[in-house]
Amino acid sequence: MKHLKKYESYLEESSKIDINILKKYNIIGLDFDKTLIDNPNSKKIINFIKQNPDKTYYIITFRSHGMQDDIIPILWQRYGLKFPKNKILN
Repeated sequence: MKHLKKYESYLEESSKIDINILKKYNIIGLDFDKTLIDNPNSKKIINFIKQNPDKTYYIITFRSHGMQDDIIPILWQRYGLKFPKNKILN
């Protein structure tokens, strides 16, 4: 139960993040699992990417053994975001 309360606290705090802090960077790396997807800020981050196409984005993931191939379809199906395969680093 203690871990669940910690996680709930983390989710509450992370939902307060000001996504506009990313505006000062031209190259942005984002973790996939629990950051770009399955995070309270996922939609904010996706919207930022869509609204700032002039920036260079990389997805960093620990997925391997073919699981990294699911990233592009997940981004398209959940968010309508097309992402180039050569910008996914694992």
